[in-house]
Amino acid sequence: MIGVGSRVVLNDRYRDRREYCGTVMTVTRLGELGSCAVAYTDLMPGPYAIDGFDEVEEGGDTDGQEG
Repeated sequence: MIGVGSRVVLNDRYRDRREYCGTVMTVTRLGELGSCAVAYTDLMPGPYAIDGFDEVEEGGDTDGQEG
């Protein structure tokens, strides 16, 4: 379950932040916008829907890039 401190990457659910694909980010805050659960990260400039992230297991990443 994604929470504050989780390491996450974007999944393929949404297509509006492709510049962050493959980049491991850390969740800094959780919140809601309307009825949508969102997460704020250390790299993205604003909130993003939680279901648009996949959690990365400790010590792993998707393609060798780390944010």
